[in-house]
This record gives sequence, structure tokens and C-alpha cells, in this order.
Amino acid sequence: VYLLRAAAVFAALYPVWRLGMTGAGDVKLCSVMAAWMGIRSFAACLVFSLFFGGLMAAVHMLRRRNFRRRFSYFFAWLRQCISSRTWVPYMQMTRPEKDSTIPFSAALSAGCLLWVWKLL
Repeated sequence: VYLLRAAAVFAALYPVWRLGMTGAGDVKLCSVMAAWMGIRSFAACLVFSLFFGGLMAAVHMLRRRNFRRRFSYFFAWLRQCISSRTWVPYMQMTRPEKDSTIPFSAALSAGCLLWVWKLL
């Protein structure tokens, strides 16, 4: 059962990694979390984590003052995917700067802590 859960989440998140939208470590961490807590609980935890990740990204962009540049890059990527009618890896157009990404594992940890707190 545990391996099936991990494999299912890994298979679901593998395309997200291939598109360059998350790191391979985040995909593996999500697989382990799903195996440990179950798919339903992991889904709730992932929703909390996406919320925390969004907050972290917004704060990061505001601190770096690159909010406009990051959104213009996102919409250029989206236009390229639509015009070519294929999925283009997200960071293929430019090499990401090290400081333009956030560690999603921190958001996963915060989401997991919130999930545990909601259980108490």
C-alpha cells in the first residue's frame, strides 16, 4: 500500500518536474509524504503547501523587486506553449538565477505542520 501511494504521487508529479516547475527532491519528498500519510491527507497537506509556497514566492518577488519580470516571463512562457501547441519546459527560455527560486520543501514542511496542527 505504501509503495503504491508513493508511486502514484511520483507518477502524478513527474511531468511537473519534467516541465521544470519543481525540483526532483520535492517530487520525491511528496512521494514519501503520501506514502506516510495517505493520499487524502497528502492532498490536504499539498493544498496548504501550495498556499505557503505562494506566500513565500510573493514575499521573495517583493523583496527582490522582480514581480513584474517574473510575471512577464510566466506569460511569455504561456504564450509560447499555446502558440507551439506543446508543453515547453518552464525554465528553458532562460537559465534561472539561483535567487529566483524558492525551496518548495520549506512550504511542504509548513503545509505538513499545518495539517498536523489541524488534526489536534
